[in-house]
Amino acid sequence: MLASGLQYDVMFLAEKGKQAERIARALADGGVSRRGVYGVSVFEFEVDGLRCVAVPARGHLYEVYSPDRGYPVLRMEWRPVAGVKDAPRYIRAIVELYRRSRRVVVCTDYDIEGELIGGNLLEYAIGVRDLGSVDRMKFSSLTKDEIQRAWRKLSKLDLNMLDAGRARHEVDYLWGISFSRALMTALKLAEGWSKSLSAGRVQTPMLIEVVRRELERQRFKPKPYWEVYATIQVPGGVLEAACRLNPFWSRDEAEEACRRASSAGYAVVAGVDRRRVRRRPPPPFDTTELQRECFRHFGLPPDRVIEEAEAIYLAGAISYPRTDSQRYPPGLDHRKVLKGLASAGYGELARRLLEKRELKPVEGRKGGEESAHPAIYPTGVKPEGLTKTQMRIYDLIVRRYMATLADDAIRETVSIRLDVGGVEFRATGSRTVYEGWLRYYRPYAGFAEVELPSLKAGERLRVGEVKLEEKETKPPPRYTPMKLVLWAEENGIGTKATRGEMVKKLLDRGYVVKKGSQLVPTQLGVKVAEVIESYCPPLASVEMTRELEGKLLGIQSGELSRSEVLKEAASRVEELVYEFNSRIKAIGRSLAEGVRESTGEYIGVCSRCGKRLKLIRRRDGKRFIWCTTRDCTYYPLPRRGRLKVLDYECPNCGLKVISVRERKGRWVLCVKCGPCSRCARRAECKSRFK
Repeated sequence: MLASGLQYDVMFLAEKGKQAERIARALADGGVSRRGVYGVSVFEFEVDGLRCVAVPARGHLYEVYSPDRGYPVLRMEWRPVAGVKDAPRYIRAIVELYRRSRRVVVCTDYDIEGELIGGNLLEYAIGVRDLGSVDRMKFSSLTKDEIQRAWRKLSKLDLNMLDAGRARHEVDYLWGISFSRALMTALKLAEGWSKSLSAGRVQTPMLIEVVRRELERQRFKPKPYWEVYATIQVPGGVLEAACRLNPFWSRDEAEEACRRASSAGYAVVAGVDRRRVRRRPPPPFDTTELQRECFRHFGLPPDRVIEEAEAIYLAGAISYPRTDSQRYPPGLDHRKVLKGLASAGYGELARRLLEKRELKPVEGRKGGEESAHPAIYPTGVKPEGLTKTQMRIYDLIVRRYMATLADDAIRETVSIRLDVGGVEFRATGSRTVYEGWLRYYRPYAGFAEVELPSLKAGERLRVGEVKLEEKETKPPPRYTPMKLVLWAEENGIGTKATRGEMVKKLLDRGYVVKKGSQLVPTQLGVKVAEVIESYCPPLASVEMTRELEGKLLGIQSGELSRSEVLKEAASRVEELVYEFNSRIKAIGRSLAEGVRESTGEYIGVCSRCGKRLKLIRRRDGKRFIWCTTRDCTYYPLPRRGRLKVLDYECPNCGLKVISVRERKGRWVLCVKCGPCSRCARRAECKSRFK
């Protein structure tokens, strides 16, 4: 606890513990001492003759809450976050230190969420009324130079940004809690079940898009097509060439081209086309592009990338990772950053760039002066204490940064045109003539190097094999977590920080599952999407969500007020809830169908009534297979052992077989045909019992 009468000139209100410590060490004229206040580590130091303390806020300490128990939820207030045992300690520490300080400086991350964290603590915990007079530090990295610059150039708390942050949370709560409760009420009225269901302004359109893509795949009918290829003998080997008319949508035409080429016996080089192309370096990383590259190379989901990048930022090694800009800050000293990277394990590459007379990075289309933070870049500070995953992300960011400062790569493409019996074939290849930025971005970038033999127009070459290949068109691919985030960004819904969280929420709710890297909707997800599209289409509307995002930006720019946006949103929710309630029983029955199919373990279809059979596990220890039509089909199961429905159907009856794992070993049975060890077809199935 603090000594009686201890006073401070300035309290620095940071977002997290590491951030508070870095601010203290960057500004301190001398040493920094750590002190515990209500169990919270705070950092005391002196700067410019002022006695200061830096205290962390531990992220969001206030949340939206409503005393209303039903729906729609129209009364809202802000309260300390529930369920986080440390929250009261942090709030008490912040209030106590504020009382002992002459002034406060907000040092949370400079974005909507950071402004919200600081503003809420000042108003709801401390009771500050004139928020517009509170000092604010703005920085995009936790380097000593930038923190000192921010201290010398203080601004004021951005009240429009604070209002926009509050409005976003309030509108999301209004829509989300109202319709989540509506769905759960409908299910309970229909079947008497209590199950956690959710809907949301951003979450629901993303779910519906995943379901729409899955239904599109199911309706897809493959269309056959044909391609013709020829093997041409050249000095030192063979050349693979493709017919210029590929693909053929008529088998007769493909067979005719194949027949003519096969009967020719030789090919004549009709021409050789060479072209050199300059490939510009990739743009700097914004949040979405960083997430995309981390998913592509490391398989990391978008929400995990944000989490790991935040840790690298708090270590001082990179700039702020939540940004929509692909442009570096105008005053960034690239030579200083590169010198830092040279001593952090990138010596040879950094020195090559330092030899350039001018360091002029490429810029992307996103961002500019309107962005709160610049593109993501390494600060030159040697990272310490990072995990293996964080080091991989850091390496990616460093190499991308160096690539943006490098020269264009030069690629040469070669296309050889061949006349084979009057049918034109082409062989293409490409090679890198000048590496440029590719040298710096390896192993995360590269092109296929396919060199073709040196041929001249008029040369005659022997034809080897001519092949006719039949193929089918493929259905549209399922969404991966990253592709779904990109879809949300392209359609203007959600924010750079929340889109990845929404994907995680869909997985946590059981609305979608991952199959490899792909997102597949469950029956529950399909039913929730169908219900919302049928009975509450505005909640499913991308246009409505995009329009609301625009209004939130209007609050931030000062064109709209928070109160009028909330009033309009509440009025819309009331209208939709009225329509929802008029058909609540039908909605509940539809949801119940999806819940039934998503719970339990289904093994197949009942031979009597055609309904599904599922594995039931009762609290008294009994397990059995039961038909979803009451008093129809029943199969008992062993009371001992761990049961698992295998993804393999019995060849005799078509039901899925069940694995029973006991202490003495494992055995497999079909509930209708009996233990598989007694079946004559056991050898046929055994290799699939995994």
